[in-house]
Amino acid sequence: MGHSNLQLPNPNKHSVMRLLSIHERFGSLGGAEVNILLIAQELQRRGHDVGMAYGGADSGDAEWRDAFASRFSLDESAGIGALDRALTQFKPDVVVLHKFSEPRALDALASCPSPVVRMVHDHDLYCMRSYKYNYLTRRICTRAASAYCVFSCGAVVGRAVGDFVRRNVAKAQLACGDALLAAHRQYHWSCRERHRRQEGLARAMRPAWFDAALRHHAVGVGFKLHPQADAISRDSLVAAHDEITALAMKCWLWLEARRLGRAYPSARAYAEDPRDVCPGTPPFLNILLNLRADGFRLRSKPRPWRHPRQRLLRLLPLLLWEPGAIDEPALKRLIQSQLNARASIPSECVAAYRALWQGVR
Repeated sequence: MGHSNLQLPNPNKHSVMRLLSIHERFGSLGGAEVNILLIAQELQRRGHDVGMAYGGADSGDAEWRDAFASRFSLDESAGIGALDRALTQFKPDVVVLHKFSEPRALDALASCPSPVVRMVHDHDLYCMRSYKYNYLTRRICTRAASAYCVFSCGAVVGRAVGDFVRRNVAKAQLACGDALLAAHRQYHWSCRERHRRQEGLARAMRPAWFDAALRHHAVGVGFKLHPQADAISRDSLVAAHDEITALAMKCWLWLEARRLGRAYPSARAYAEDPRDVCPGTPPFLNILLNLRADGFRLRSKPRPWRHPRQRLLRLLPLLLWEPGAIDEPALKRLIQSQLNARASIPSECVAAYRALWQGVR
């Protein structure tokens, strides 16, 4: 960012550093945001002060608000000089620029007295289309920047909004069939071979949802081998997402029934089952693990002598497949008990689940 002979603060001299991240949004969305949040949480855990200057509106994400106590909006409503004011007020030792392309903000960083580090996300900096794949085949582009980018590649053609959703639906379509093969120890590195093996499964090895899984797996293999960038309507994407979501729940419940030796008719039945879903672990060790997961605060609920991972497993189907669970008093009590948190809206439940997962893993 225009700094020659970049000198970062000496960690032995500065016991606590102040780091200001700059990004185009505040809140969870994709991989860039996951990266930003995890780094901020780890820096915060080590005693450093982290702040965030961001474009757009504050999403209200509780987990992000906890990670970034100092927040500075760079939205148009903040006016010219918003970043200068943020730098003056926060006084960072280091500025970490993520995705942000507003010219006036970049000008301010060019004259910033603090070291500025750029973390590259996505393809924006080195592809005119911000998507370094062939538009038609989606193969990785290895060409250097040239006139080819403008005329043959079509730099003026934007990346389809639904492409991200469609790719992830295709991954889920593959995943359900792949999970079935893995359960029967027949997984293979080749997606073609995996589909052939799925077609050849014996009748006794096929669950009730097998035909749907086979059909989706065929679609997923086709998209993986011959990806297309054709426009697809929002309604079609929603329908595909809903269908694969329902299949994924059936797959999850079948896998857990196979593992635990008991059937579950619904995600709610799984979550409300009082029996241990992580059997065979020493109670004393489980108590210690629950202490660590809950910040060394011993609670009588939920059963500290059971492994804390069972709390993650029990809540996962509720959060994924029972979106209205937090509005039902009985399920709300179950969720709050398992999380040891007073979460009352879905975003708070997800934030508390992530915090518990960090403590358990």
